[in-house]
Amino acid sequence: MERLSDFLTRIQVKSQHYQDIDGAWFRAFDYQRWDYWAPNADAGWGAWSTLTGWIQSWIMATQVLMEQKKSYWELTRGSGIGKYAKSSLGIMFGSR
Repeated sequence: MERLSDFLTRIQVKSQHYQDIDGAWFRAFDYQRWDYWAPNADAGWGAWSTLTGWIQSWIMATQVLMEQKKSYWELTRGSGIGKYAKSSLGIMFGSR
């Protein structure tokens, strides 16, 4: 887990010129060049595209959990989501 955390930290975008992307993670990365890269087949998705809203929040949440030395399951053990899950799944996927 430590190696994954270190990797995710190293591949973060660092930019003093473009403050809006500083600290983000680009969606395209070439591991051999160790640089941001995307093929032209990714129509509409350049190397500078970021997927804010889903992957970045998971990366940050995982980093915080590592700092707190807790697992996701330890953190959510007392969650009351179970009492709402059955009816919500029924609404989303139809009654079973």
